[in-house]
Amino acid sequence: MNRLDFLQLANELAANTAESHQRSAVSRAYYSAFNASKELIESCGLRFPKTAEAHEKVAWCMDASGDQELKVAKTKLHSLRQTRNDADYQLDDTQFQKPAFVAMQVGVAKQITDVIAAADARKAGFCPKVKAYAKNTLKLTVR
Repeated sequence: MNRLDFLQLANELAANTAESHQRSAVSRAYYSAFNASKELIESCGLRFPKTAEAHEKVAWCMDASGDQELKVAKTKLHSLRQTRNDADYQLDDTQFQKPAFVAMQVGVAKQITDVIAAADARKAGFCPKVKAYAKNTLKLTVR
């Protein structure tokens, strides 16, 4: 499956104003951005655990990259993750009844995926930093 399929689904879900669709749109948007980020960092030669800790480790690697655009994307990804958690677990949160709020979150995911796509061309500049950080600090498997 292509990670961008999640973003397309997020847009489709966001078009329906039912709260369940709005919440699901935020969730799918986050996973599109997360998987794009994870794929980019993994292309540097890393392997992330198949557990929830991968979310934090991907973000930490983006931060350690030294690439300013990835650092900004990491901050947006972190915020979107929190919003996704709220969408999935805070059922009394009324912000998901506002389609404009949800559209903004889907837009943030699109911004992140666009930054990640552009960063692929610069990865020779940041992959060595990411690999060293992952190996020495996170103790991840690096090839």
